[in-house]
Amino acid sequence: MTKRPSRVARIATAAGIAAALTISASACSFATLNVAGPAAGVNATSGGAHVMNVVLVDSGSSASLVASVYSRTDDTLVSVSGAPITVGGSQGQPFGTVQVNRGITAGQVVNLDKAGISLSSPDLVDGLTADVTFTFSHAGVITVVAPITSSSNPVYSSAGS
Repeated sequence: MTKRPSRVARIATAAGIAAALTISASACSFATLNVAGPAAGVNATSGGAHVMNVVLVDSGSSASLVASVYSRTDDTLVSVSGAPITVGGSQGQPFGTVQVNRGITAGQVVNLDKAGISLSSPDLVDGLTADVTFTFSHAGVITVVAPITSSSNPVYSSAGS
């Protein structure tokens, strides 16, 4: 004669199976129509303004700024400034402040790639980083540590043109 499992054993088994199914389903990856590769740039937010995918594309002693900005309210990107960070980790010669004065309509993304924003310093080195400061009229200041990449990188070969 075979003994039937107790009610407690059946409930415990059912709970174990449910937990296993939940855990295995949470590890699933579903396909999407929106394919996005990894971005090299950095993002930051302050006071309702967002700077996105910030990268400096170096072509010698100057670099083109590649970035997008967004604001929840109407704002103005007043200027961009900063300085490269040297191999030793110290601040290099600062970039001059570039006056941009670009209006940002609330809820709209503004792509700065073709805006001609060029930052110059003899301390720009491909593969290192730079402090880049965005000054907005309402949102204030946002500073990011952005990567510096070469203009020979095919992904960024047309930056600033």
